[in-house]
Amino acid sequence: MLADIKVVDLFAGPGGLGEGFFSFSNKQGRHPFRTVISVEKETSAHKTLTLRSFVRRLLKNGDSLTEYFAYLRGERSIPYSNQTKAAWVDATAETLQVTLGTVSGDKLVMERVKKSLRNSKNWILIGGPPCQAYSVIGRSRNKGIRDYTPEADHRHFLYRAYLTLLAELQPPVFLLENVKGILTSRVYGDLIFPNILRDLSDPAGKTGKSGPKYRIHSISSDEYFEHGHEHDLYYTSKYVVKAENHGLPQNRHRVILIGVREDIDKKPRTLDYAVAPTVAEIIKDMPFLRSGITTNDGSLEWMVTVNQYAEDLRNSLKEVDSNLSDKFAEISSFFNNTSANILSRGGRFISHPRTAAGSIDSWIGSNAPTDGFANHESRCHMHRDLLRYLFASSYALVKGRSPIAIDFPENLAPLHKSWSSGEFDDRFRVQLWNHPSTTITSHMSKDGHYFIHPDPRQCRSLTVREAARLQTFPDNYFFEGNRTPQYVQVGNAVPPLLGHMIARRIYELIS
Repeated sequence: MLADIKVVDLFAGPGGLGEGFFSFSNKQGRHPFRTVISVEKETSAHKTLTLRSFVRRLLKNGDSLTEYFAYLRGERSIPYSNQTKAAWVDATAETLQVTLGTVSGDKLVMERVKKSLRNSKNWILIGGPPCQAYSVIGRSRNKGIRDYTPEADHRHFLYRAYLTLLAELQPPVFLLENVKGILTSRVYGDLIFPNILRDLSDPAGKTGKSGPKYRIHSISSDEYFEHGHEHDLYYTSKYVVKAENHGLPQNRHRVILIGVREDIDKKPRTLDYAVAPTVAEIIKDMPFLRSGITTNDGSLEWMVTVNQYAEDLRNSLKEVDSNLSDKFAEISSFFNNTSANILSRGGRFISHPRTAAGSIDSWIGSNAPTDGFANHESRCHMHRDLLRYLFASSYALVKGRSPIAIDFPENLAPLHKSWSSGEFDDRFRVQLWNHPSTTITSHMSKDGHYFIHPDPRQCRSLTVREAARLQTFPDNYFFEGNRTPQYVQVGNAVPPLLGHMIARRIYELIS
């Protein structure tokens, strides 16, 4: 039997990229990739990473998921039994909670990687350094920080955690993922992306050693960079992968670099084109949930409040927009014929018969609980935001697009200068049933304004599970921690299905 291709996963988050590699199988039905070390510093994400490593071992060994599903439902405090404890111990050994970019952290990771590889040459390095320093939104926030300078922000240079490993251990292939903003980010007034390409193409030289060079390939075009080339800014966009062009239900654009050692006379094939599933195909089968109210929450109070808002909007728009007014009348009729007792906000696990999840159900539903959904719990919203969500989602159903500031009634305008300036006039954004979603980001942890559920009767933002589905996480994936870090984990992750597609291309390079 051929040896496993070992995987070292840096900045692993909850393990989305690693999940994609684990799930890949070749023509013989064999799963060739095996993660030996995954590194994440944030506590909740590290717990998720460890739990998922455990589940992968259960699946690989053919063990039962019964105790794990009981853990998801909150019926057990630990996910393993005496029979599966060895798999849990192995999982905890694989996942390191370490801060990369520090002397002690980088030293520990190097030691553990060497020990895990055992001189194997058949391995790859994958991961995505934190993106806050590169993202457009992150850079906008940084401008508001007194005395902030990009040069002093260590996050700009976390990719260098790759360089020492590449220089000393020389894997045949590596993968680096980051936000599109990395293409335009500057340090000392110069674009940082050309420097990243130069450093990655010659990691040994950059770290003062001698060693092989790497060609840095795009996986969405034939573009590549090799040591000694001059970087042409015109071609930077060719390193961007647009997830919606490859069958993912999300408009997600990310820079993905595939480094191939110079002695390997191959280049990765570009990803295949595929039609993107819609939001409806991915989450419309999910259980109906009501949102909560930040004060005096209760099913009856919530239903009375939202029903009254629907009546008010119906009356105020009757002479202005009859179609929109009729939609609010329809919503009001729904609540007048619904018992508040059946309205749930969900929870850690909500019991509900499983139905199909659209065109990628075989991916999302594989080895999933049949009796419900984990991480499916709605948030509380302020009264005014409930009203805005109700208006925005109804508008989207009638007009086929999410409203911008000028479309809102004046009495629904939030007290933000950016609202009237046009800078953030799409502050309340509805995910449309008949389109892929917009980019799922960690900003979901702050509020749900950019991720409003398309059903106005639910009057809420997306849950962690709905966001996870749009990110192509399987339904048996459980996110640890409170809801806020759960949203961060989902938003920062590489979609596992995209990782699966990239794994195929990398396997072709080194199999």
